[in-house]
Amino acid sequence: MKYFKTRLMMDKRYWLMTLFFVIVINIDLLLIVKEREPFSGQFLTFLAGSSLGHYPQMALLWLLPAYLLLGPGRWYLQDVKVGQINLLITRMRKPQYLQQLLRTSFISVAASALFALLLNYGLALLLFQNGSGNSYRMSDYQDGSDPFLYWQLLHPVLANLLTILLTAMILGWFAMAIIALSFMFKKISYVFGLSMVAWFIPISTNYSILSVLQPFQETTLTAQLMILLVYVIVLLGVICVGYGTEVHRDEL
Repeated sequence: MKYFKTRLMMDKRYWLMTLFFVIVINIDLLLIVKEREPFSGQFLTFLAGSSLGHYPQMALLWLLPAYLLLGPGRWYLQDVKVGQINLLITRMRKPQYLQQLLRTSFISVAASALFALLLNYGLALLLFQNGSGNSYRMSDYQDGSDPFLYWQLLHPVLANLLTILLTAMILGWFAMAIIALSFMFKKISYVFGLSMVAWFIPISTNYSILSVLQPFQETTLTAQLMILLVYVIVLLGVICVGYGTEVHRDEL
């Protein structure tokens, strides 16, 4: 809808979120340059987490819900706070308004993450185009290692691009879940707190979603698919419950 597109383009906080993504993700490359890593750029991307201490990854992951609440994830709470929601609902049906919020949140966050990660991948290839991949000798992984890891090492371009795309989609779905939480809990403190819990639990367990969002890991393909399936089901469950709760809420 034109209104949501215009609102997104005019939202300075959304562009600030995108800028944060670009800066934090690409600081990683500066750390790698200082470490004088000799490896190929294929293995030195942000998602591969090759820098000393993984500080950029921690800076992004620890504060991810805060980043996402800078953009459209905060729109519903803003509309409720200023009383604009009633005006918007009179201009369009309530389900349409809620669906547009969810759709805009997914597209905007996924696009920002995709842009930042692709830029990081391109810069890694450019800066380390003469890097060596000797420490990842394919023959060392042919026997006795996970077949999926071996496939990724043989096809690093596909592995990186697929992981980047999947990460962007996961962040988009998580942004939708934040919007859904705001449908149920109309205070920023509640939404932020619950979002932090919803993010830290799945990244802190032995079956962390991060194993899916990082290429060249030793986690088997079956395990990654199961982790991804469970996490997506949970996110979609939160989205459906939040949407259903608000659609059927008695506004009188």
